[in-house]
Amino acid sequence: GFSDNNNIFIFATEDGEYNNYYFALNIAAQPSDKLSIFTQFCWGREKYEKEVHLDYMFAQYSLSSRLKFRIGNLKSPLGLYSEIYNVGTLRPFYLLPVGMYNGPGLFPQSYVGLGITGEFLISTNWEMNYDFVAGEIELPEFKLEIPTGFDSITGLPIIEKSKVIIIGREMVGGKISFIAPLFGLKFGFSYLNFDLYSIKNNEPRQQSDQYKNNRQNMISGHLEYQTDNVTIRSEMYQVTEVSKAEGGYIEAAYQFYRNWQIAANYDWFENKTESLAEKTIIKSLLTHKSIGLSLNYWFNPNFVLKAGFYKIDGHGFAQPELLYETFFAGNLKKKTTAIIIGTQFSF
Repeated sequence: GFSDNNNIFIFATEDGEYNNYYFALNIAAQPSDKLSIFTQFCWGREKYEKEVHLDYMFAQYSLSSRLKFRIGNLKSPLGLYSEIYNVGTLRPFYLLPVGMYNGPGLFPQSYVGLGITGEFLISTNWEMNYDFVAGEIELPEFKLEIPTGFDSITGLPIIEKSKVIIIGREMVGGKISFIAPLFGLKFGFSYLNFDLYSIKNNEPRQQSDQYKNNRQNMISGHLEYQTDNVTIRSEMYQVTEVSKAEGGYIEAAYQFYRNWQIAANYDWFENKTESLAEKTIIKSLLTHKSIGLSLNYWFNPNFVLKAGFYKIDGHGFAQPELLYETFFAGNLKKKTTAIIIGTQFSF
């Protein structure tokens, strides 16, 4: 990953960052006709940090294709990519759409609790899938930096740095999708509602006063069209109540000469939380807009080389290591160009 300035975009840096990788292992077992067990682990390294985490682990009991019960650490019902989060051979870009999946966790990868799912044939050409969910979600950890004053000797800002995890408790929600396999079309909606808590610097979980009487809402819509050579996907979402945000993406890909593929996307995000906007000195931290292009070579459906090019506006997901120091020094650049080259394979 390379960027044209000191802003770091995911793992793209000005000096070039080469040592990035991840490996996901999916294991499935079927102890009986009706009982299935699914789990997935992921090992990786990104931007100097190694990670090992459990993506999901759950048991499924099927009464029929129309009614299945799940319990455990389950796949999130939000998003087109929630079922295939780490399968790079099922998407045109090396990165997932940043504003929804690669950023500080607006779309959780999984939740702990219960689920009911199933599928119906509603006509000759149309199917309907549904999910009802209940439990608790945990959004990926993010770093929070707040200037608290200035050093009287150096004049440099004093920055309070902390690590924050957002948790949604007593969560309920669902997802419904309509699929026309013959036409390569899929569309639907998702919704989650939960109480908002936070964990700061590994301290005990707490709920601030502003969250106590306001349950959070997350609403999203998705659309997908796919043929042998053409893929078009789009998702939009909105977070309402105390924390407010919205965003989405549209991406299109075309495969030609059998092995070559070109792809383009537009990705955006805006944090509209009023309390955060009032405290934030750097307003561009609350926004992200990017245009991406990718040229891919597929050796076969399970092995691909990808070269992606991004033009980014805003600091939502592209910012320097020393953010506020760079800002007060007058060296913070709002626009970033990044190149990400990699290979992805599955088996």
